[in-house]
Amino acid sequence: MKHFFSFLIALAILSKLAIAQSNEKFNQLIAEGDEYSEKKFDNYKALEKYLEAYKINPRDYNVLWKLSKVYVDIGEHLPTRTKEEKQKQLEMYEKAREYAELAIQVNPNGSMGYTRRAIALGRIALFKGVWESIDLVKKGKRRLRKGNSA
Repeated sequence: MKHFFSFLIALAILSKLAIAQSNEKFNQLIAEGDEYSEKKFDNYKALEKYLEAYKINPRDYNVLWKLSKVYVDIGEHLPTRTKEEKQKQLEMYEKAREYAELAIQVNPNGSMGYTRRAIALGRIALFKGVWESIDLVKKGKRRLRKGNSA
């Protein structure tokens, strides 16, 4: 019985150590992503770092809205000469919207999720017809009034 308790204590210590290392790695990835996004303007490297952080903690509010931001930033700098290039740009904005929605689900009181969703929806609206764009605006206004993602 004594060995069993020693084993449990050792397991608990190893678990805490693993969590601390995971948190340290997560924070390092976010800091690196921020550096690439905000100072070096390398959105693809920022995306890489944020996605790595997302794998560690997929319910972290900050990583979710930062993923939304970097997808919009990538989309804004894509070429748009061909139909395929425009489709790729729209896909980036759709991904940005998805991550913003996740951020809102994780933290419905956080402003950045709503801000990033509004920006993504605005970019998506540029690809839609007039009537679809008006509908997107109406949905956005309703969501803001309700204060949720419904």
